Amino acid sequence: MQAFTKLTVSLILIALSTVVPAAAHAGVTVEADVVVTDDAGGTLTLISSATHELAGSNVLTTADFEGFRPKPDGRTLDGEIVRVRNRDVESIEATYDGSLDISGPAAEDGIDTLQLDGLTVLRNRDGQGPELSGTVVFNGQSFDADELPDALAGALRRVLRLFHFA
Repeated sequence: MQAFTKLTVSLILIALSTVVPAAAHAGVTVEADVVVTDDAGGTLTLISSATHELAGSNVLTTADFEGFRPKPDGRTLDGEIVRVRNRDVESIEATYDGSLDISGPAAEDGIDTLQLDGLTVLRNRDGQGPELSGTVVFNGQSFDADELPDALAGALRRVLRLFHFA
């Protein structure tokens, strides 16, 4: 009898899903706050607000770095970066804006400054990409995002990887 009930419920749900219009399958809104604390007491606070629908999603994440040290013996990050990520059936596009002060053992003259102006990363679902556009400013020197020196590209990847906590 119980197996019959589960089958009946499943059939009813399937029937309802074909009758209910697609507009009734509205998206969801998600808000999340994540705080990552390093061993030295520095924090990375990620505040995200997202809407997810059948056609895609839009996510706004603000990353606030306060004396955050991703590696115990590494450099310290202070500042804010905002990421806007849009996903549809064909691609994912993320745009970053903000600036970081980077201090620690390898910083020239004590503090390096990394500024992102409309840095956009586009990745197509068919495997193309990533394509970079926008501007990266490091210690006052501007670079096109698609022509970054290897060392700066590596540092940028390490910073942007921290958004995986969001």
